[in-house]
Amino acid sequence: MVPAEIYIAIVTAVITAAVTLLAVFLTNRGNTNRLVLQLEHERNTKRAALQREKLEELYVLAVKFIRLLGSHCLPYVRVMEGKLDYNQALDLTIESGNKETPDFDRLQMLIDV
Repeated sequence: MVPAEIYIAIVTAVITAAVTLLAVFLTNRGNTNRLVLQLEHERNTKRAALQREKLEELYVLAVKFIRLLGSHCLPYVRVMEGKLDYNQALDLTIESGNKETPDFDRLQMLIDV
């Protein structure tokens, strides 16, 4: 006949093993959930940074386009005021067109994105 102390020791060992396995399972599940949240946060952060960079580039290209448009149109306002003649305005337009040409394709692509 087996003494009762052996049964108590075996039951205690089984209960301890079961509790340990449950604790490991819960810890792993918690770590997995935390990792999923961390990866989602990093993805959102990278997406926001990329979007901010693209918007900054769009802003810079738009400012260049507006400056070019202004330098193209403003001489003709001075022609209407009588401060310049038409040929001088054309010369100013040609000079400003040779200095700076923004990338219109890149601007259009950023607007579409």
